[in-house]
Amino acid sequence: MAVTLRLARLSCKKVGVTPLVLKELPVGNYQLEIWKEYYVKEFATVKIAEDQEWKESGELKLTQFGQLIVNAEAGNDGGIVDSWATSLADYYRYGACEGGRGAHYVCGKDTFQIPLNPIKAIYWYKKIAKEGSSYESNEAKESLGPCYSSVANDAEISFCWAKKAVEDTEDSYKHMFQIWMFHGCPYATLAWHYLYGIGCKQNTDEAKKLMRWACTEKGEYWYPAYIQMIKDMGLDKELMYNPKLGEPEDE
Repeated sequence: MAVTLRLARLSCKKVGVTPLVLKELPVGNYQLEIWKEYYVKEFATVKIAEDQEWKESGELKLTQFGQLIVNAEAGNDGGIVDSWATSLADYYRYGACEGGRGAHYVCGKDTFQIPLNPIKAIYWYKKIAKEGSSYESNEAKESLGPCYSSVANDAEISFCWAKKAVEDTEDSYKHMFQIWMFHGCPYATLAWHYLYGIGCKQNTDEAKKLMRWACTEKGEYWYPAYIQMIKDMGLDKELMYNPKLGEPEDE
């Protein structure tokens, strides 16, 4: 785990990885930050006095997304939907995966920010199609779509898949409220391809249009995976992240 030490009112400095021993620190107040990819960051305030020895130990907790990563890579069964791997693939595809009782697993409180990455979704769906149970394999192949067997390049598969999903959504959903909900939200995936020119010719204007469609009428969204993409589009003043948007209303 990486360790960052900040002397009060001064800049941060990475001082090493655990286990770590620091000697001859100047007297003063410090803020200690301990972090590891996919884990919740831990902070501690330390006051170093003359001839003082200070010790700290403990374990970091996995973030929600970290749970998906670790369990999917370990091949564990069970998870947020049908399997950890399916959940992880959904997260990379949509920026969330469907949770129990219709809730959405959006990893909104994670300290490790996860970007949208449909190419990684393709990797996991292919892996599930090849190695998963019969039920999971069939679902993965269905998610990959008819382009799975005819296009070899993952970027092209993902673009083809995203474009078809948008076309299917436009045929099925007519109301804006339904468009940005989980099952009717392929717009951000296609916007990702157009924005970065992955599997297609770059088209920033088309990406912006699609991203606006992925939001509510007020320009709000609640998938944290969209944050960096929207910043890269220069729409972060127009489209605003609202982490409370997806929370159920109080009865």
